Amino acid sequence: MKGSTTSPDLEPVDTNPTTVGPATVKFTTAQALLQAVRQSSSDVIYVEDVSTEDFANIEEAKGERSAPRLKNFSPAQRLLILVVPTLRYERSHSKLYDLIMGEVAAMGV
Repeated sequence: MKGSTTSPDLEPVDTNPTTVGPATVKFTTAQALLQAVRQSSSDVIYVEDVSTEDFANIEEAKGERSAPRLKNFSPAQRLLILVVPTLRYERSHSKLYDLIMGEVAAMGV
C-alpha cells in the first residue's frame, strides 16, 4: 500500500525483492535485500520466504555493517525481522535508556 499514512513504505524496487506491503518484502537475494533496506524509510522490515541457507547468505553479505540489525529469524515461518537504525529509532531507544538509567539511579543500584 504505497503512500499509506499509517506506516512508512519501502520505496519501489525495480528488481527483486518485490514489495508485498508496508515494510514487508519477499526475499530473493541478499544483495537485493540490502538494496531494499537502503531504499526503505521504515525502521522495521519483515522479510518473507527466507530459508536457513538464505539467512546465512544475508549474514555473510551484511558482514560487519551495523545496519540492518538481524533482529529475529524464524526458520519454521521462513520470516526474518530486520531493524534498521533510523534517527527516529535511535532517539526512541536513547530516551528509553535514559529513563531506565534514571530509575536505576533513583533506586540506588
